Amino acid sequence: MKMRLRPFSVFSKKLPGRSGKGVHPSTIWRWHRHGLDTPFGRVFLKAKKVGNIWCTTWPWLNQFFDSLTQAPPPIDTETAAQRAKRLAAIDAELDALGM
Repeated sequence: MKMRLRPFSVFSKKLPGRSGKGVHPSTIWRWHRHGLDTPFGRVFLKAKKVGNIWCTTWPWLNQFFDSLTQAPPPIDTETAAQRAKRLAAIDAELDALGM
């Protein structure tokens, strides 16, 4: 896909929305201005202002959607007691080595 800047209104008509009519241009603006929360933090849509019109590109939209659909980070299943035991074993091993 080309890096061609287009106004938000062009993309709003082509993206699927709940009503089947696309999303409202202000939705795309909110993605840019406020972003969306993910397990990795807040993700923002890249955009540029050309004159008085906000624009984005298909590659930037795809990058935004890809970042929303990444796999969540692995859950740390180690308890505090297990971590303390593991760290104590490491300390004991370092002491045995004279470090």
